[in-house]
Amino acid sequence: MELGEIEAVMEELGGVRQSVVVVREERGEKQLAGYVVVEEGMAAEQQEIREHLRQRLPEYMVPRAIVRLEHVPMTPNG
Repeated sequence: MELGEIEAVMEELGGVRQSVVVVREERGEKQLAGYVVVEEGMAAEQQEIREHLRQRLPEYMVPRAIVRLEHVPMTPNG
């Protein structure tokens, strides 16, 4: 599974400016988490984003959690 593929589908949704998907491990179980930055004034909600993903991807590729961010944190190297 390519995380970039999930990110690209998230960014197809109007209002989503940037997205990042990561694999997190919780209690020994690996799960997908999605982080999105939305356009100013847009109200892309978690449920709307998940529904958009479900229409285009298999269920195992839909992140369990989707979190809105003001901006994606970057390392000093970008």
